[in-house]
Amino acid sequence: MSLVALPDSRDIGFTHRADYSSQEGNRPVIDVEFATVDQEGRLIGTYETGVTVDSGADTTLLGLSAAVTLGLDLTDPAYSDVPISGIVPGTRLAGREAPVLVRLCGVWLEIPVTFVTSMGPVRHLLGREGVFDNVLFAFAHSEQALYGAA
Repeated sequence: MSLVALPDSRDIGFTHRADYSSQEGNRPVIDVEFATVDQEGRLIGTYETGVTVDSGADTTLLGLSAAVTLGLDLTDPAYSDVPISGIVPGTRLAGREAPVLVRLCGVWLEIPVTFVTSMGPVRHLLGREGVFDNVLFAFAHSEQALYGAA
């Protein structure tokens, strides 16, 4: 696939910017708020954390402690088992997937989140599914900045 010149330049109005120059490994880490609500829309829990915006990750990944803080019971049969690969070469981790709200660029979106069900530390990732369909990101590595617009 080739990049083809556009007949007219496009002006994308980015509304948000994050500077990640101080992050370990210069990874594009942004602070994000997650939330869960019940069937009537009442708030169950919130969880704020830094996540690496990872265009190579299929889905968003959080640790077990995030699920607990969000008030999720991952033993509920409504949540599906999801094997997690690509983190430790040759190893699959166990995970459970649940719908969660996330606030990005001032907009709340419902996205699938996979929670690692082991107790070890997990690098939180913001993956493509449900996110990249609704938010436009631009990585400006020379500036060590991430731009976003919903």
